[in-house]
Amino acid sequence: MRARAALAALMLVAWPLSAPAAADPEPTTLYKALDLKEQPADYIVLLDTSGTMSSQQQDVKDQLKGLLKAKGEQDEVTLVRFDRRPYHRSVLETDKDVDALPAPSGEYTDLGRALEWVVSYLREHPSRLAAVMLVSDGIQEPAPGSPYGSANGPAWDKLREQAAELKPQPLLYTFPFGGTDVRRHQDEIVERVFPENAQILDPRQSQSAAKDLSMVRDDSLRAEARRRVAADLKRGVAATWKQPSVRLDPAQGTGTLTLDVRSQTEALPLELRAVEVVVSDGKERVTGRSTLPSPIRIEPGRSVAVPIELSWAQPPPVRVQPVALDLSRTVQVSATVQTPWEGDLGLLGLSYGKKNLTTDAARVTGTYQGGPSWWAAALLAGLAGLLILALLRWRRAVKFRLPKMTGVLWSAYVKDAGDAWDERTLGPVQLGGRRSVYTAELAPVLDLPGGSVQGSVDVRAAPGGVKITYAPEGVAGRSDTATCPLGRKVMINGVEFIYKTTSEVG
Repeated sequence: MRARAALAALMLVAWPLSAPAAADPEPTTLYKALDLKEQPADYIVLLDTSGTMSSQQQDVKDQLKGLLKAKGEQDEVTLVRFDRRPYHRSVLETDKDVDALPAPSGEYTDLGRALEWVVSYLREHPSRLAAVMLVSDGIQEPAPGSPYGSANGPAWDKLREQAAELKPQPLLYTFPFGGTDVRRHQDEIVERVFPENAQILDPRQSQSAAKDLSMVRDDSLRAEARRRVAADLKRGVAATWKQPSVRLDPAQGTGTLTLDVRSQTEALPLELRAVEVVVSDGKERVTGRSTLPSPIRIEPGRSVAVPIELSWAQPPPVRVQPVALDLSRTVQVSATVQTPWEGDLGLLGLSYGKKNLTTDAARVTGTYQGGPSWWAAALLAGLAGLLILALLRWRRAVKFRLPKMTGVLWSAYVKDAGDAWDERTLGPVQLGGRRSVYTAELAPVLDLPGGSVQGSVDVRAAPGGVKITYAPEGVAGRSDTATCPLGRKVMINGVEFIYKTTSEVG
């Protein structure tokens, strides 16, 4: 298999002068991905064999041997000899093939016919980019009858048109011997056919076949790499929603849409960066994000499914009041499209830059209407029942912790009896148990402007005695409470209450 990115040219003769400039850094990642570095290459040498080249024969042979030594194992060197026309084509494999070359003896030098052979060869091998080197010491001196006898004419026009149609275009180097006039003349001839890709090399400034080969190989790799990626520099990605309309379940709290992103490049890998999800406004807050880590890589011509996750607040599980939720929204995604090969492209004098991606809007819907939770109401009722039961049990426990009442209680008060005060007593009332005793028997009858009223007395057990509450009926704010120890007296609202044991009363 021949190189799709073969070399542009080869310099065959060298005189050691100053060292060449250091080679530019190689776009290694790009070369490796495009499978360029390991591809075999074709070196095509157009060698002028007119008689004037005989003085250069040994130098040419030495450099051809240097080329065979420097080339890669899978590379091939094709030698085409010409004078009045190309007359012999051979493949050089060993130094013996070089030593067997006959001495130059031709009478004419037809550069037009030599270039015509190159164009014809490349048209028959359109998948190859030839590595072409023209080696000559003379100007265009065609034999009589050559269609390239004049400086301009139909033959030159046709040859230039055919060369322009070559895909890919070759890079062609000329390596002229002779003075300034020779170099200028060959420059004009080659540029007449290859106006964009011709380069004139001065043999006096070259170093060695190995170094020259490395330089030319690098030029050719760069040229082929540029050709491979040139169209991709204007291409981006196409993004479509797999489901442009999606219905979500509001009770879930999350939902996923899928964005299909397809690369439109043929060689360059792409990356999505700065991915942002925009969700239209609504009553409930809905947010979106890509769940893939950034950057998202997309290989040439391939597609990647990008999940877009939407999130919102779920309806509360316990609903005392009805809940309504509406998720009707539009969702768009924006991102920056770049290539991870940007650094390598820079070494080729190219740049992909940043391209913006904005998708169409996807429509999502979802509504939720939820009434109060019946099970929550039942749960609350159950809890309330348990609370009441606990309270009753607590009160019962408190009651049984109170001391048991014993003894008797009576009351005494002074009543106006005209010219004197009449002291009266009420009771006694027998006390017992832990429950309260509620009675009107110990409450005196009071004469008020509106009539006579009595009131009530409430007696409860208390540590060391009883708690007495006396409320004279009809007398606002006169209710009061006091604790009366056993065997003592207390005064409540003008009434004296006496608490004694049963034996003391007897």
